[in-house]
Amino acid sequence: MIGAVQSRLRRADAPTVRGGCVYSDEARRSRPGGQAWLVDGLLAAIPAAVLSGTPSTIAALVRGREVLEAARAAGALVAPRASRSRQLLLAVPVHAAISALWAIVFSRLLPRSWTVPAAVGAGGAVAALDLRVIGRHIRAIRELPQGPQIADHLLFGAIAGTVVAVRRERR
Repeated sequence: MIGAVQSRLRRADAPTVRGGCVYSDEARRSRPGGQAWLVDGLLAAIPAAVLSGTPSTIAALVRGREVLEAARAAGALVAPRASRSRQLLLAVPVHAAISALWAIVFSRLLPRSWTVPAAVGAGGAVAALDLRVIGRHIRAIRELPQGPQIADHLLFGAIAGTVVAVRRERR
């Protein structure tokens, strides 16, 4: 039994030779060109971007605040002096681009073990950057309740990290 397992492990770790090129086990599991992390990040961005606003949306409903306030603040990143309706229109592409960027960064840099907890921590770091460093210069972000926004970022990290971890396990 042990010999069979050792034999299987040796075969799994052995490099593959194809067309005169030697491919490691890692390269064999990734997409051509070694860009699996990019695809993982893009696929992680979709559910993370869609679902990560849940805490702030629920908090806005409970507190009787405007539900689209946080979305409008995303539009204010690129057009701080634009009308509220224009900011809301800009919110979707801005949020999608920012979510894709961070999910790709997470996918590339997160460790293979403890991926989800590391992603939640990374979401907290992004919250600090977004809310404390960048947000202090943009009134619409500065005026948002911080607790729900931090929860949004932590949830983004949890979702993106989960997608990345699952995709890594399947390779």
